[in-house]
Amino acid sequence: MSKRNFTFKLDSFHRLITFVTYHGSEKYFRAGPINGHTLGGAPTDGLPFKLIVKFDKNETYYTYHSIIDTQIMVLTLNQSGEIERLIWEGSEWYVLYKSGLNIPCQNYSYCAANNICRQSKTHHCECLDGFVPESTDKHDQVCKRRLPLDCGRAKGDKFQKFQNVGPPDLLDVWIDEDMSLVECKAKCLMNCSCTAFSNSDIGTGCLMWFGDIIDLKEVGKGYRGQDVYIRIPTPKSGTESSKADMEVLHFDFATISAATENFSNANVLGVGGFGLVYKAWLLWRENRALELMDACLVGESCIEYQIHRCIHIGLLCVQKFSDDRPAMSSVLNMLANEETTLPKPKVPGFFIERSYEQEGTSHSIHGGSTSDSGKGLTITLEGR
Repeated sequence: MSKRNFTFKLDSFHRLITFVTYHGSEKYFRAGPINGHTLGGAPTDGLPFKLIVKFDKNETYYTYHSIIDTQIMVLTLNQSGEIERLIWEGSEWYVLYKSGLNIPCQNYSYCAANNICRQSKTHHCECLDGFVPESTDKHDQVCKRRLPLDCGRAKGDKFQKFQNVGPPDLLDVWIDEDMSLVECKAKCLMNCSCTAFSNSDIGTGCLMWFGDIIDLKEVGKGYRGQDVYIRIPTPKSGTESSKADMEVLHFDFATISAATENFSNANVLGVGGFGLVYKAWLLWRENRALELMDACLVGESCIEYQIHRCIHIGLLCVQKFSDDRPAMSSVLNMLANEETTLPKPKVPGFFIERSYEQEGTSHSIHGGSTSDSGKGLTITLEGR
């Protein structure tokens, strides 16, 4: 990236102002908003200056006054695109603070749409609740809704509160300075395109977002953020559940046929009330479940943890005792809600006994226990 092609400006919407650094024509860094009283993302205490924002019909501008009258202070943009606030102390300039662009979440839209950037996590980008990743790239994963918004029902959607965060970019927003937060929530629910809301000022006003959530980020301890409410559908349960409510992974016949080598007997592990059971259980116990995945499933569209979860759920459905197996409504919930914790699968139920050789070693399984014999794998599980 070339240096010295940066510009700094104020973007304003109504009475909200954001600091934006551009690299060429693209946003590079964003801070704020300033609502006339505070600067979002700034330290909560100890600032040696006071913010002043002026709004009128002719102009909007921002300035500041040092708390100490004799103190000289400047705001600069350096050749690397960093904003620096400098204070003159005796014979040199002292850097009070600067935009930390070496910190990933400080960069504009470091995470793709509908993520929150959490600097405190190893993988900074995290899909918002109610969203699932469309790709395996942890940095640039685009998140889509797991379920569509249900704006047709009065209580069809709910809001998740994100406390003290850097709010999303003001790309497609609506504001009402006189509306309460309760009224703002009701207003958002009435509009199927509204995806989030917040106060527009400290404790008052209504700010609503439409479309994708862009550049939402965690604010570090000791820094100023605001509460944002993200809209998510309320999962249905019981008899209300239907195919339209659950986004269930499914595979066509050709894919299943390829994965089992045209339903080859060589891949059969056993037979039970749910039909043929293939090699999942043994590989699962050896933490090699993903080896079941056929080469035709490997690629950009393959998300390994989803495949692993599907295998896990499948093993729960073929456990030996029927009381251990989940009901179909529970299965749908497990598939649709990745937050649901899955229990450890127990030994599957089989009707037949057979041997399964693997890499010159063998294990003998009797009622769920295993032993090595060195040459072949013998399975001896009691039938139901």
